[in-house]
Amino acid sequence: EPVAKKLRSDADVNGEAKPEVTTAEAEPEVPAEARPEVTAEVRLDVTAEVRPEVPVEGRPEVPVEGRPEVPAEAKPEVTAEAKPEVPAEPGVKPQSKQEEDLSAKPEVKADVKPDATAATVAKNADADADVDNEDADEESDEDPLAHRPFAEADVGIETYLGSHPGFAGALKTNWEDFHVHEVDSAGCLARLTNQEIPKEVKNAEDVLTSEQKQQLLKLSLDNCAKLLNDEVVIECGEDKEWRTKLHKCIKAQFPALCSNTAERNGVKVILVKQKRGSEQERREWPKDRGAYCHFVMHLHGKGTLNAIDNIARGMRMKPSHFAYCGTKDKRAVTSQWVSVHKVEAARIKSVANRISGVSVGNFCYKQNPLRLGDHLGNEFSLIIRDVQASSEDIASSVASLKSAGFVNYFGLQRFGQSGNGGTFEVGRALLRCQWSLAIDRILEPCGADNPTARRWKLAYKKDGDAATCAAKMRTGLERSLLLGIARNGGQANLSALQALPRNMLQLFGHSYQSLLWNRLATARLKLYGPKPALGDLVQLPDGSIREIGGDQPGCPADPDSCELASVVLPLPGFDVRLPGNAIADALRDMLAEDGLTLADLRHRVKDLSLPGSYRPLIVRPQGVSYSLLRYTDPRLPLLLSDRDLLNKPDQQQHQLIASSSEETGDLKSAILLRMRLPKSAYATMAVRELSRGQISVLSCR
Repeated sequence: EPVAKKLRSDADVNGEAKPEVTTAEAEPEVPAEARPEVTAEVRLDVTAEVRPEVPVEGRPEVPVEGRPEVPAEAKPEVTAEAKPEVPAEPGVKPQSKQEEDLSAKPEVKADVKPDATAATVAKNADADADVDNEDADEESDEDPLAHRPFAEADVGIETYLGSHPGFAGALKTNWEDFHVHEVDSAGCLARLTNQEIPKEVKNAEDVLTSEQKQQLLKLSLDNCAKLLNDEVVIECGEDKEWRTKLHKCIKAQFPALCSNTAERNGVKVILVKQKRGSEQERREWPKDRGAYCHFVMHLHGKGTLNAIDNIARGMRMKPSHFAYCGTKDKRAVTSQWVSVHKVEAARIKSVANRISGVSVGNFCYKQNPLRLGDHLGNEFSLIIRDVQASSEDIASSVASLKSAGFVNYFGLQRFGQSGNGGTFEVGRALLRCQWSLAIDRILEPCGADNPTARRWKLAYKKDGDAATCAAKMRTGLERSLLLGIARNGGQANLSALQALPRNMLQLFGHSYQSLLWNRLATARLKLYGPKPALGDLVQLPDGSIREIGGDQPGCPADPDSCELASVVLPLPGFDVRLPGNAIADALRDMLAEDGLTLADLRHRVKDLSLPGSYRPLIVRPQGVSYSLLRYTDPRLPLLLSDRDLLNKPDQQQHQLIASSSEETGDLKSAILLRMRLPKSAYATMAVRELSRGQISVLSCR
């Protein structure tokens, strides 16, 4: 009855006609001050279709004092958007979880029970509104895991040196358009020119036939031979001296094998097997051979760390046994030197030949290993396609690059991708000892992940089962981290992070360090321009660092006596000297914004400490040259790789360019640019200066 009275009261407010009531049946008149005020803001919006028909003669009289008063603040506003959905017809299965939830909700009808309050109606309406919002989110076309690449300004890349016009084009449309050859300490290029196993001088007489050598080589490289107890049988007869020569020859040429004399069917034979583990450890490396095998590793679309990891896994070794001078970009064709301790060249070649995108050769043995930074730099051969510029603009841009150089920024590829942020965000969290945040950043799914990694990252984010997710992944950074979490009882802390390779853990800190340097370089050029300034740090010819106008012996007194190419900026660390001008305060402010100080870079975890170093502000490339090319098919390569030249030595570069232009169609312009850069300088930043940002670096983005 109170609900029916309320409905009639609403009808009055809405201006709808009430049923005609006789005088005898009319309700007693209620004074205005006693009648509950119902405003438009608080009335229930109930349509005529759901209003119950109450016969006039059956309508009981309710005294005014018995009519319940509902306070205005308790009367919810129920809008049309919050109106509950009509449940599905019986026998029709809901199409989604949201629809099942909707069908399970009670329908708000006019025949509400007397004890149903306005709060109940409001609760149901709010729940329906929440479901509507979830549906709206699911229907959005935007992928929350979409790969959002960095802009240059995000990592501090903003300024240019030259005033040339630049030109438009595209770099890295194909991996084959970006070739890198490492330059060793003697100035020689790392090129794959042969895949022969080095011939060594043997003290033992070579008495094995070519067929026997092939059998023994296959046995020594077979990873399953030891488990299957495979052997090679060599007939030797009754001559003891001949058997001795055979034993010595096998030992000298195949140190991984052991030989014994036996008798088979009444005939003396030599049985050759793989050595056991203990015998392998006791075997002696030839004294006249260098302890380290050096070789050229030629990669197509594969990064240095990934290739080393694959080779090491195939040889059942740790990647840390391999050494190299620097890492190369995976979106390129690269050649570099690698060394490994006491491993046969034949074994390296056998394993590497089974890995896609990897070729090895130019083997030699040396007494010392390679070390990071042992090389002078890299030579780049780049194809810039879709060039849209006059020959005069191209010539002036190249001339400016030669004379002025470019800002020595760390390129976009330095900052990688971790989740939907950069690796520098992981490095910043590590320096602040925010272990859980760092792990979340690494394991955050994003569009840049390969499908397998993305799938199990999502699974871990949903249920937190690190062991199961790691078991489903074959290899990779994420798998190592998930295994660390599983071994640590599911805790995302420092112990879990230390399951990552040491060099990988350090790369995160170096990425953050590089971000600070980029921002510092931009601030330096904006404050003082492209010229030396008082208080700048410069590197003298003897390698020492001095301050312009400083009071130390050997410090230049005047900025005019220095060149911009000698100015260096500190890579932030606890063991570097800061400039004697406003740049020092700028660095402290940048660290303070991230909640850090210079002292925090001396981390309590030694592997995360950043001692710092110095990096030239600008770079002037050497050996810059260019040539104009024409092509029609953008899919055909315009450069021959080392592997191409090795497999087809008669093919020349001009033949390749001619073949790419044979098809009929509109000829497009391209530039072949060659230059040498010092180590840790980025060719993409040189191209950025050359074009003044008009060349798009496609695969880096």
